[in-house]
Amino acid sequence: MKVCNYCDELRPEVRPSPFMADGAANMCKDCWEVTRESHKDTEMDIGEFKDYPHEMYNKFLVLKWDDILNVLEGSDEFEQLEGIIRRVMELRKFGGRDPEPSYYVVNKDEPYADKVLELIQKEEEKK
Repeated sequence: MKVCNYCDELRPEVRPSPFMADGAANMCKDCWEVTRESHKDTEMDIGEFKDYPHEMYNKFLVLKWDDILNVLEGSDEFEQLEGIIRRVMELRKFGGRDPEPSYYVVNKDEPYADKVLELIQKEEEKK
């Protein structure tokens, strides 16, 4: 049993919140369904509770270095960010994975974005 951070009740099954802004919050199935209904038929549709975490939704964090450097206040924050990145790399290496993977990133507002998504989904279904 874990606490749902949305209704503050103990629930037998919770999932991590699908919203990055909620950090490490957990969501129960009831709260999930209410949230899903309010986002239904939008690009914020969070999918079904049983299927989470979704491969195509919030699996990655993508930030532009220019944006990061523009908001960092002083060398202490940059050193903290470097430390986090270094720990993630060490964890990946310890797990036998590439410590510095690289990815293709497509802005969703590009005219070809839907075609790229379709190709990715098609290939993922083959796995």
